[in-house]
Amino acid sequence: MGSVLEMPALRDGARTLMKLMPADSTTVEQLRTLCMERAKLGETSLSPALEALFFGPSASRVLYLMEVVYSLLMPANVPLGDEATDFQFSFARSGGTQLVLCMLGRNNFLPNADSETRRAAYHTALKIAKLLLTAVAYGHLRAIAEACQGSDRTGSLSQVSAATHNQAVVLQDALHLVPSLTAECTLRNIAMRLGQQITNEASKNIPDISVIRAIQKIAWASGCGSITLVFAANEEICKVYQKNGGGKDPDTEDEQVCCEALEVLTLCLALAPSGSDLLSKDRAWQLFIVDLLLHCQSRYAHLSPFCL
Repeated sequence: MGSVLEMPALRDGARTLMKLMPADSTTVEQLRTLCMERAKLGETSLSPALEALFFGPSASRVLYLMEVVYSLLMPANVPLGDEATDFQFSFARSGGTQLVLCMLGRNNFLPNADSETRRAAYHTALKIAKLLLTAVAYGHLRAIAEACQGSDRTGSLSQVSAATHNQAVVLQDALHLVPSLTAECTLRNIAMRLGQQITNEASKNIPDISVIRAIQKIAWASGCGSITLVFAANEEICKVYQKNGGGKDPDTEDEQVCCEALEVLTLCLALAPSGSDLLSKDRAWQLFIVDLLLHCQSRYAHLSPFCL
């Protein structure tokens, strides 16, 4: 109601209250059941695809569903318990990784949402993406390691090319930075275990260049406190950065989105190193780097693994 009536105080107050309350039990059960059925039966399942829930007309409901999903993936109590582990696995197997990449990459995700709702949705989607892409990274590394070990045991020619091996080394180095070894050890432990469970399908969930560019745009727009420009022309974002030596200082919420986007971008480029080659020839990428390093007013963004 607060969003529809354009009453920020009502909207923000209601969302604060919702965060203090336990998740709706019916919604939790619906998500658990849907993910479990889709994970077991795949396309033959009669349950609706996850996308039907998260690309709905109500931005507030979509945001609430995303926050419930994150609370189930990363519960405050016993995040490594059996119940949490079951949902983490079923969500990943039911298309959760591709779903969250679609949220970040498509322009039809929350098309009519206000800026506050969009920012909160991107923040939650990025946190989910960081967990799942870290799991994909560990699964991908394990698949490459198993292929190398299989060749060593049989004495046959390695099925892993030198380029793939070198990419795996870069990916392993990136995982020393993202997620944080100190602040996000629980997320890292969850991702390592989940990665072992999804090794066979890890390569199917590597982000493509369109997703990478979309995440770049989210980091770019939020870094100058203008998340509303995420679908604007690149030149419009540059103008905000250049205005008064960096434009508007991003507030705490914008900084959080920017930093999460930069960490996810780091994972994406480590998983898909060919993206770096493509982006390095892109003028928009060059402008993004200049704005981020020279014009962005956020100290936390400058300290992100992407900038280091």
